[in-house]
Amino acid sequence: ASPSPGVSAATTPTPSPDPTANWVSFQSSAGQFSLKHPPSWFVSPEGDNNGFVSVGRGKQHPYGGSGEYVTDISAGSWPVAMQMDTSCFKLAAGQSEPEAVDGVTGVRKTGTLIACQGGQTLDTVEYDFTTAGRYYLFSYTKLTDGVPLSDFDLMVRSTATFSG
Repeated sequence: ASPSPGVSAATTPTPSPDPTANWVSFQSSAGQFSLKHPPSWFVSPEGDNNGFVSVGRGKQHPYGGSGEYVTDISAGSWPVAMQMDTSCFKLAAGQSEPEAVDGVTGVRKTGTLIACQGGQTLDTVEYDFTTAGRYYLFSYTKLTDGVPLSDFDLMVRSTATFSG
């Protein structure tokens, strides 16, 4: 028997594999966020700086003068009530578009950041969120030998959660 005209056999779409399935989880207790990253990357120790960490391939990318370097990705958060000067690490201008992650709407910005020490310009992408009385920042620096932007976007969009 052949199928009736206009009737097609039902097909079940094959789910796409999760590209972050083998990534390593990181939970920031001080920064009140979590994320996952490829197993070959590292996350720096949190210290006592509101959970700010460097994430990436573990390279120090030199710029400017002796002993100055930039990291692939910075991530962290701080209480809204805290007076923090963010002019040295947050983009003030550039392209901006809304972005929702973990049920929180924030903004994804692209532009050029001028470093406070030395005045070097860095091509940067950052995500900014505010929820539960905290600001959250995930910042990416475009580097020739750095993390691909697509991996940074996947990390933030698919794995970041906020516990503040």
